[in-house]
Amino acid sequence: MKKKILLCFTIGLILNPCITIAQDQESTGQKINILTPNAESFRIYGDIPVSLYTGIPQISIPLHTINLDHSNIDISLNYHASGFKPENHPSWVGLGWNLNIGGVINREIKNVVDETSMENTIDNGLGFYYSYSILNKNNWYIPNDPMSVNNEFHHRYCDIDTQPDVFSFNFLGYSGKFYINHLGEWIVECDAPVKILFDDQDIQSGEKFMDKHFRKFTIIDDKGVKYIFGGENAIEYSQSMFPKNSNYERGWRAVSWYLKEIIPPVGEPVYFNYERGPYQSTFSCMGKYKPQRRSGSYQNTMYDYVLGDYIHGGVSGSIMSPVYLTSIACPEKNLTISFETSRSNDLIYPETNYRDFFYKDGSIIPSYFLGFNVTANIPYFQRNPDDERKASLSTGTGQFKDRFIWLKLNKIVLKYTDENNLETISKNIQFSYIERPDIRRKLSSVSILYPLSINPETYTFEYSYSLPPNMIKEPEYLSEYTDNWGYANNKFLWKEEDQKNRPKTSEKERAKLAILSKIIYPTKGYSMFVFENHDYSAYVPISENANYLSYTNNTFAGGLRIKKIINVPQTGEYTIKEYSYLKINRDNVSSGILHSNPAYFISSGDLLFDNSGTHITYSSVQEKYKNGSFKATHFITEEGGLRLGEPISSVFDDLPVYTNGDWKAGVPRSRRDIERGKVSDEYYCDSLGKIYKSIHYSYVNIGKEPSNSIRTLDPAYMTVYYPGQDDGWLSVDRYKKGAAAHYYYCYANKLSSIREIQYNKNSSFFYGNTATMPPASDIILSSKSMEHDENKQLVKESTINSNGNINETIIKYPYTELTQSIFSTMVEMNMLSYPIYQKTSVNNILLKLYEYNYSLLNNKYVQLTSIKETFRNNTSIISSELKYNTIGKLIEVKDYTGLHQSYLWDYKGRNVKAILNNLSVDDLKREISDNIINCSIQNMNWNDLLSQLQIKFPNSYIKSYNYNYKGNIVKITAENQISIYFEYNTDEKLESIKDQNLNTTESYFYKYNPEFINNNIYLNEFTTISADKLCAVGYIPAPGSRATLDIPAGTYISTVSQAEANQKVWDQHYQEVKDIAEAQGSCIIHEEISLSNTTNSNIQTFRAYIEGDSLVIGYIYLNWTDAFNYSSPNVFNGSVSVAEIKDRAYIPTQTTFVDYEMYGNIWTIWVEYNGNVYIRLKQMNASNMIPRWQDGFQIGSDLCFPLN
Repeated sequence: MKKKILLCFTIGLILNPCITIAQDQESTGQKINILTPNAESFRIYGDIPVSLYTGIPQISIPLHTINLDHSNIDISLNYHASGFKPENHPSWVGLGWNLNIGGVINREIKNVVDETSMENTIDNGLGFYYSYSILNKNNWYIPNDPMSVNNEFHHRYCDIDTQPDVFSFNFLGYSGKFYINHLGEWIVECDAPVKILFDDQDIQSGEKFMDKHFRKFTIIDDKGVKYIFGGENAIEYSQSMFPKNSNYERGWRAVSWYLKEIIPPVGEPVYFNYERGPYQSTFSCMGKYKPQRRSGSYQNTMYDYVLGDYIHGGVSGSIMSPVYLTSIACPEKNLTISFETSRSNDLIYPETNYRDFFYKDGSIIPSYFLGFNVTANIPYFQRNPDDERKASLSTGTGQFKDRFIWLKLNKIVLKYTDENNLETISKNIQFSYIERPDIRRKLSSVSILYPLSINPETYTFEYSYSLPPNMIKEPEYLSEYTDNWGYANNKFLWKEEDQKNRPKTSEKERAKLAILSKIIYPTKGYSMFVFENHDYSAYVPISENANYLSYTNNTFAGGLRIKKIINVPQTGEYTIKEYSYLKINRDNVSSGILHSNPAYFISSGDLLFDNSGTHITYSSVQEKYKNGSFKATHFITEEGGLRLGEPISSVFDDLPVYTNGDWKAGVPRSRRDIERGKVSDEYYCDSLGKIYKSIHYSYVNIGKEPSNSIRTLDPAYMTVYYPGQDDGWLSVDRYKKGAAAHYYYCYANKLSSIREIQYNKNSSFFYGNTATMPPASDIILSSKSMEHDENKQLVKESTINSNGNINETIIKYPYTELTQSIFSTMVEMNMLSYPIYQKTSVNNILLKLYEYNYSLLNNKYVQLTSIKETFRNNTSIISSELKYNTIGKLIEVKDYTGLHQSYLWDYKGRNVKAILNNLSVDDLKREISDNIINCSIQNMNWNDLLSQLQIKFPNSYIKSYNYNYKGNIVKITAENQISIYFEYNTDEKLESIKDQNLNTTESYFYKYNPEFINNNIYLNEFTTISADKLCAVGYIPAPGSRATLDIPAGTYISTVSQAEANQKVWDQHYQEVKDIAEAQGSCIIHEEISLSNTTNSNIQTFRAYIEGDSLVIGYIYLNWTDAFNYSSPNVFNGSVSVAEIKDRAYIPTQTTFVDYEMYGNIWTIWVEYNGNVYIRLKQMNASNMIPRWQDGFQIGSDLCFPLN
């Protein structure tokens, strides 16, 4: 038998079908059932999901998964395709990519860091960790006089922090935020009931950063698993390049805490180890100061200009101290994963970016600038002494750029340790890059190699997006203005003409630069991506006292959304999904909503962006398929609407609690992002737009009340650094710009109902006719409602099917029954998602009731110890009783008939070695030692032990399991001593299952192809189509009347060739452009006229003609000779006659002049009303640039003189 459908190999339990909440393996009370191993899933080609609300595809490459009892640790590559931002540096896995592994807590600093105190940092004042009680009053939102002194804290109010920092976390499927409230409590915003633990003892000194700071956070999930963040070499720090008093040692701020350890309630911890890497730098430029040419420079590149005044206003710099993951240790799996890095060889900041801070000071660099030891305690420099010498203050090159180094990830190696402590490499994941000193590093491929395999599994990535010719070059850092949202816009800081021409506007196509365009999978199937610019037709205006949307014509904005995803399998037909971002019943009107019109002020930029991570979101999106059918998805936004005859409320941010002063950049509000972006409706339609199914969702807020919200008062005492007049360094000033008080909400927004409608053949409902409820005769309706408690957990679920029957489930949790001490213990351990009661009924008639009993074992583990079932007739039984060993592993289940099933585990309880039916643990203990039951013996002869037990207990049925070094099953021996075997290929995937006689009973093959396939898809390249109006003889098209049309890449598809894809552009659009030219263009006269040169043969003019209302002289050439040279007084003081117009009908009615820049000097050419043409030098700027007398010079461009 051969199988193509491949499943992941798992060891688990048959879950009780009545329990709807995910539980740990032993929590359901069922007997352990070790499943037959199946083959690991293998990606044939991508089915790329898209976040339709933002238009961003969710591109992910799976690399490895560590399956643990309490959670799965996924290692994957994620790509964020929002568009090219010139000031974003590549991560250690390349531009736009992120290695998703472990987790991190990031801090957004508000005012000063929360742990600020005089002894901790160089900042004056008191952080919110110490000053939180200042907001614990009724009128907390009224700011005080900034210069008055608070009696409790003995600080001026302007030095007391009234804004808690925002801590955002993301790890293993959990994400959210937490803050300190006005009572000094840590409050969490998360859909799951997770808990933050922090102790005063965790504010410590450490390493060489700051004196005291937050060193460690612990997050406990709803199953009681602890996640430790921070600690030695697991914290990242940042500071300004210009810390107060040049104190680089105390200027650091802790900004990120990485996942350091996972501690499950039962089982072994997982450890994440990090290493501090070389320092990194970053610059930012406001771009509002005129660039000045660097002294002695005559080229026209960014390196020849100084951007603004640097520390005198315009450019700022920061330093980061990053950490890099070096290894993961997972003892439960005998697994160690190591990460190898090296120096990146891509674009960096030039030396001038550092030195130009002092350009106005004569480029004299103070000794204290960046005057700290950048190599101390950095292991990279110990391994790379050449780089250490360059970066060292005492022996270095004197180049600031050599002190900052970015690392790249080269390799991930997975090693397993067997029972003899011998290591075996299981998987080697190698990363390759496109990297040069003039571009940003991009990930080119990821190859997964197995020790015995000759063919790696390789994912290849292409970024060859077709763009207009003037947009294909990557800009240097700090060279491009970027648009209002940070995306590339092809306007440059060092070009004065760009500064004068709306420098922050978006430019179509430019954000597509360096964007991912294709993924080729190991099977050689591939996915292609076509992007387009965002657009919007509504925006949220800035207003302090009202919420409303303003509407406008379709307006494009910076950044990208997905337009098409084309998936090409190894064989067979390609599939395509095309996305349309339009409003329902509004022809070609964008459904995009801009969340804030751009506004600028130095203190903050976060008001420009919605918390979804994008400035534009969409209220409705259609996903169209190759056969013409489509799915339309509607979202909850600020717009609201109607569906099924009922209103959908608009969701705006709540107005501030208090404001005063001038908030030109938008007053801070209490944000409700958690409610926006939820799916409200899904419509499934055929190719004609007829709806055949729709699903409708409703939501409810849990805990949206002031007591569950974080108070924050922004008094706008803005800290501004500027150069002092006397000491030449930094002074500090504060100024008031207004005040605002608002909340950080910590509520949850949960699904409350789902209604599904099936439309029958008689239905005439088409997409667009969705505001009313269809007639009951045309549909089949089913619905489900959900209720959640204050802990955001499901407590009641009711389903009404098409027959009207009501199925209801009620669930209770430990915190609902605190009369029992064990439940109080579970609450203390945050084991909140374990059910203690679950009742199901139909039409109010009981079906079954489960009551779960837990116990505290060994004063350490809370485990499920019995399940009581109650039936419709009100009878009840104890359906399961469970026992555990001293390390918390399940060792016995007794069912309601009294039948026992016992389990023996290997060393430390990592794998089940035997399942013993009809045998109790008490019986086992009479024959084997407690050390075996408690998994404390490392080397065991299991065959002999199990044979002895079978002899001793002949009525017991014993099944045994053997594993390889990875923990994969290689042999199962049944009660009858018949064995089956599992064999794996060189890629460590299941290849065959064999019987007792080693005959193959099942085999598995993989659609892996190391060669490229011929199933090619071609997308048109970027094309500009142009056409002119057809004019009569003697006339030409008027300037500016040419019609042009830009067709972006990826608009048309061909399965034949690239040429055919490009030709489709012309076939589809040329006539359209030609028609526009004919309809809108105009013609002007064009006539050649006679022109004679002067008697001086060294001066020549070749061509003149009339074009519309202008006289055009096409070429002037002057040849210097001894008789007429560039030192002639006629050239400098008078004039030189170069030509005479013979046709008097075309002489200008008055003398007209044209200035022309040539060889660094300004020349004037003019035509007098008598027809003579003259030239003279008007302004000499660079005498040394006038060509030698042997060379002469020429004016090669057209000179236009108005006739009237």
